[in-house]
Amino acid sequence: MPKGVEKNYYIWRFITQKSTTKSEAMKIIKEANMINGALKKAYRKKTGLNPPKVSGGSSYYSGDGTKTKVDENLAKKRVQTTKILRSPNPLMVWLSQPPSMQVFSFNYAGRAGRAKLNHTPTISQWQSLTKQRGIDRFIKYIKKEKLKKLQRALYFPPAKSNNIGYSTLMSLGFLNLTKRIIKWQSMIFFFLGVHY
Repeated sequence: MPKGVEKNYYIWRFITQKSTTKSEAMKIIKEANMINGALKKAYRKKTGLNPPKVSGGSSYYSGDGTKTKVDENLAKKRVQTTKILRSPNPLMVWLSQPPSMQVFSFNYAGRAGRAKLNHTPTISQWQSLTKQRGIDRFIKYIKKEKLKKLQRALYFPPAKSNNIGYSTLMSLGFLNLTKRIIKWQSMIFFFLGVHY
């Protein structure tokens, strides 16, 4: 039997057949990865019952509409982000967090929240941040929102075992290269006495 959405389609198709019995529908629904509206409706029509909660799959909702797989860790991190941003000195509270929480809260802070967290990190702080999941999004926000103080960190070398994606890493390499070229040009022009 196929997996994923295709599997759910065939289960739905089997349940909606006139020849399918109530007991067959009750057995096959346990094979579903997730229970969407169409599958739920077909199951109710065939059995007169709400579908049971599914144990596998990637849905946050079970057949009866209640949340079954709420990621409590994610919810806690979002609450922590809110506390950080509402504190009297959000930057100091944010800096006291572990690097994984710093990256998470920066990514979910929103534009105004990220502006509160704009600072120039040290090289060691930057390298610890580059090891975290979500650093690509972190860098994207720094560049997109033109956070000047954090943009200085983009010229620092990342950690050797970093989580920066290839395309982001290449763009950072280009930034470093252009900065050095501009510095060399200005030094050459200064020594030659050329003013631009």
